[in-house]
Amino acid sequence: LLLSATPYKPYSTLEELNTNGNDEHYQDFMKVMDFLYATKDKMDRFKLIWHTYSAALKRTDVVDLTPLVAAKNEAEEALYGVMCRTERFNSGIIDDSRVCDVQVMPEDILSFAEGQHLMDCLSHENTRVRLGNLPMEYVKSSPYLLSFMDKYELKKRIVSALSHSDVKKYGKINALLLSRYAINNYRPIPAANGKLKYLHDLVFGERHEKKTQLLLWVPASNPYYKAGGVFESNEARNFSKIILFSSWEMVPRMISIMMSYYSELYTFGELKKTVPEIRYTSQKKNRYGENRLRADGLLEYPCRTLASLFSPAIFYGEKLSSIRKIIKQNIQEEFARNSLIRTIPQQGRNNARLVLTLMKILDGKPVENLTGLYVPSNALDVMTDIAIASPAVCAYRQSGNEEDAQMVAKAVVSVFNKPESAAVIDLMYNKKNDDNYYESVLDYCAIGNLQAVLDEYLYMAPENKKLGQVVTDAIIGTSNLSIDTTDSLGKEEKKQLMRCHFAIPFIDKTVTDKSVTRTTNIRKAFNSPFRPFLLSTTSIGQEGLDFHWYARKIVHWNLPSNPVDLEQREGRINRFKCLAIRRNVVKLYASETYHTWDELFSMAYSNLKGMHSDIVPYWCLPVAELTEEQRAKLEYIERIVPLYPLSRDRYKYERLIKVLALYRMTLGQPRQEELLSLLRNMHLSDEQLKELTIDLCPYNKIESL
Repeated sequence: LLLSATPYKPYSTLEELNTNGNDEHYQDFMKVMDFLYATKDKMDRFKLIWHTYSAALKRTDVVDLTPLVAAKNEAEEALYGVMCRTERFNSGIIDDSRVCDVQVMPEDILSFAEGQHLMDCLSHENTRVRLGNLPMEYVKSSPYLLSFMDKYELKKRIVSALSHSDVKKYGKINALLLSRYAINNYRPIPAANGKLKYLHDLVFGERHEKKTQLLLWVPASNPYYKAGGVFESNEARNFSKIILFSSWEMVPRMISIMMSYYSELYTFGELKKTVPEIRYTSQKKNRYGENRLRADGLLEYPCRTLASLFSPAIFYGEKLSSIRKIIKQNIQEEFARNSLIRTIPQQGRNNARLVLTLMKILDGKPVENLTGLYVPSNALDVMTDIAIASPAVCAYRQSGNEEDAQMVAKAVVSVFNKPESAAVIDLMYNKKNDDNYYESVLDYCAIGNLQAVLDEYLYMAPENKKLGQVVTDAIIGTSNLSIDTTDSLGKEEKKQLMRCHFAIPFIDKTVTDKSVTRTTNIRKAFNSPFRPFLLSTTSIGQEGLDFHWYARKIVHWNLPSNPVDLEQREGRINRFKCLAIRRNVVKLYASETYHTWDELFSMAYSNLKGMHSDIVPYWCLPVAELTEEQRAKLEYIERIVPLYPLSRDRYKYERLIKVLALYRMTLGQPRQEELLSLLRNMHLSDEQLKELTIDLCPYNKIESL
């Protein structure tokens, strides 16, 4: 029987024991052992060995560990007869430097004060209403509580107590509700919460100087050439998607709405300074910049001739400006060799349709009507960028399949047809003309190393999948969540619809065909290089789901009570060929010569595998064995835990980490938390801990023979 997961709960806290009255870990462990041993005699023998080991573990007064080690070894051998387990080693791959205190904001205090004042007023006004105290954990977890606390019983009671009266009459509510006017006019909205301010600055920078809002995809781990610009800043090179876990369902709603709003504020909000009619809620049918690229345009044509002019192997490590000069010269030579194009006059107007016709002529495709055909003045420059980075041409270079290339291109074009993308392009290129939008898009694809991005994405995709289907499945539409504002709480007014695209929530607990489809789509979207860049979830995203293709940062907004839950959360991004592993393989083994991803991992395997199991280098790297110079290059999985100063969360975190280091020693034992307290009192060294931890890895067993 081969399992990819543990068929018993790895660790039970005393709180969990007290809640349900039984020890799930011990009972489930014994059920599994009973199943694996199959006969009563074998199971009775195992129970005897296990009882001896358990008794030895609980003797904390021993000075000599030899009897305990002997009992542990016998128990380990008994287990290994029916069970094996190979674990990745996490030492050196997790960076916990961002487990830190956040600054308390004035609005943190105001949120509690205004919320409690409102509840006190409502309780005093209506004696039948008992609202009690505003939970401090709510205040620490989210700003603008009454905008995001939908489905919470406390908000339902507050709304009921208001009875359509104006909430403003009870005093200030600026820290409790968002303003519809501020949203619609792209006014700056304070983070109003220490944790949210920390996350905002982490993603965008304190004054949005990181320019994350200008990225439409995660920069390539192995860029083929040097382009400069927004994709090659230090911030962009270290950029990663983020997965965020919280105990409260309102947090994913809040994070998705606020972070998506900030991404629009720093794009649409900037454009609004010169285009005043831009509003968050558009009165027109189409929003600003929507659907500028027409279907079947030149970005969707997989030109074979132009595809042959660029090769990562030839141009690897060169400057984009130098590559453009060479390819432009090559296109001129293609024009000179083509007898039909030689007869076409050159004129001075920008015309995408004519450039598309020229590409078809170069490919020898039949062109029905040549009347009025000319070579536009921008043709060579446009076709140069098409050769390097057009979505269709990049995909055709990968597969040689025109149908698949067109499918990839349609999906990428749909990204650029989104209003949020148009705002990014207009802001970067300072052009707001639909006629030359495609030129700006092509330049963006070129500086964004789109070929390297798509090649990396295809490498991560299942082997039997074509990239066209993978990319198409990954592009999801903008979702909308409704929130209360100062104008709608307790009134008949419609709620404000807020867009989620930069960040999205993953909170649907229902199991229906629709919710399962949505879950699958969100997972595929987050595992693509394209937006969304931030996924916020509760415990439903904690187990069994892969989110590791483009994320190496994980935020624990609220800490779980069980240390295994912390490990499970981080296991979503600490996985096979995850982003941190791929980037480190590039940093260690990429050279001035181009190598495919298979070649890079082959070099990593040859150099790092050594005496380790095949989990190296695909799941983890033996960081301790690297040189200091090599370690300095590495990127790590970042554990981000924003803590309020002097809060109990600091002690909770330290306890979780201590238990994580020890809980494997309590495998198959009842009342594990009490046993851990005994073991901690023994003050064991790292070597003793290693000696006393059960190791069921087959590779280690072979090595020890």
